[in-house]
Amino acid sequence: MARPVRLQENAFVAEQEVFLPVNIETEEKQLPDKGKESGSQNLPRAQATKPDAVEAGIVADVTRTAQQTKNALSGHFDSFNQRLLNIVATVEPRALIERITAVSRAAKEDLSAMLDKFKNESVIRRSEWHSAQKEYDKFKESNQLGRDADYLAPRSCVGWFAGIIVVESVLNATLLWELTGFLPAVGQTMLITAVNVLFLASLAGLLLRYKNHVSRSARRLVWACIPVFPMVFAFNLGVGHYRDALVEARARSAQLYSDDDVFDDIDFVDHTQKALESIIQSPFGIDSVLSILLILVGLGFFSFAAHKWYSMFDRYPGYRKCDLARKEKHENYRRLVETTRGKITSRVKGANDQVADERTKLMHMREEHKDLSNRAKTLQNSYANWIVALAKQQDFLVRLYRDHNLRARSEPEPKYFEDDVPQIADTLATPPDFSPSASVDDVERVVEAVESTGAEMQKISEDISREFNGLADMQFAPDA
Repeated sequence: MARPVRLQENAFVAEQEVFLPVNIETEEKQLPDKGKESGSQNLPRAQATKPDAVEAGIVADVTRTAQQTKNALSGHFDSFNQRLLNIVATVEPRALIERITAVSRAAKEDLSAMLDKFKNESVIRRSEWHSAQKEYDKFKESNQLGRDADYLAPRSCVGWFAGIIVVESVLNATLLWELTGFLPAVGQTMLITAVNVLFLASLAGLLLRYKNHVSRSARRLVWACIPVFPMVFAFNLGVGHYRDALVEARARSAQLYSDDDVFDDIDFVDHTQKALESIIQSPFGIDSVLSILLILVGLGFFSFAAHKWYSMFDRYPGYRKCDLARKEKHENYRRLVETTRGKITSRVKGANDQVADERTKLMHMREEHKDLSNRAKTLQNSYANWIVALAKQQDFLVRLYRDHNLRARSEPEPKYFEDDVPQIADTLATPPDFSPSASVDDVERVVEAVESTGAEMQKISEDISREFNGLADMQFAPDA
């Protein structure tokens, strides 16, 4: 705590809101000498009716201390008043109430508009979905399908065939790269794999699905895949002959050139032509075991790829397309429902947040108003107690002076010495008034408006959510 103040100084510390004690030690030391001095001269005279200069000085010093302290407290109360004015006068209460109540009105209008838009759009989306559902059910019934569609997702299809192509290309490349070099081997095997897996296998697998068709005329398309199998066998047999041609060319080159020059003149077209001539002259005349292995690898991967083409789009032609159309329309409707629900939730949350923000501000205002009022009352009581203590100090100093004056006198003392010591003026003894210029009633009116708006928003949210959920549930019902 700060040091005690002397007479004639302000005793109120606004920052700490405390009243400091008054230190009268100096006066207490000086007054006995002053009393003796004036008493030895029989001053004040016996007939005097008013306090002398020393007594008047004591009262004046005390009065000045009380006045300065009261002024400081009054100024502190003025700052309280200004803060209260800022609390309520920041926005005129009527305008603030209108702004708060407008939150629920705007939210209700927006939510109603969202609901109307959902009603209109959901009719269209629902109709599209149910039409697709009917087409699906009709397709399923007319084609005597007792199971759900079974097919792979597009990513899975790409993944499967990417894996097949990579694995077959690597296996083929390991059987060719010693004869052609690494890069030519990779390029040639990628071409071989593409023909084997993407072209021939797709023809066989997709056409073979028509054997499951309920229509006899559609089942005839299966015959179209029969030529594919000899084509596959011939193609892979040709790949084997191509490798044999490479082996033969390598052997001839080894006899004519050094090892470093072997196969520098390799020509893909030339060796392909030789392979065709060889397959015509002797289709099964494969000399190299590795060439036979190359044929088996190609046929094996063709079979696996053909099976994937057969099953990955569903084994029944057209079933996947019909099921995808139904799911797409259903997803469109579901997305509409979820998007609208999200917008409604977001709009309700935004309005509630606005109301909550205003409520928080007002609660803070109300608490600050209450806090300032309570602090003002506490300071008024503290000031009154401080004045009582100051009055006792004034009484003590005056009597100290009179006692020493009496002891030093040779003549009777003035009659007023027998009277009570003058008291501090009532105007100073009374604490400064604190009458808030900003009424808490204004804040309370706005608080009531906020509470009312919050309750209204809760009701609006429940009503809109109930109506929306009812519509959404109805739309999702299978027989709706």
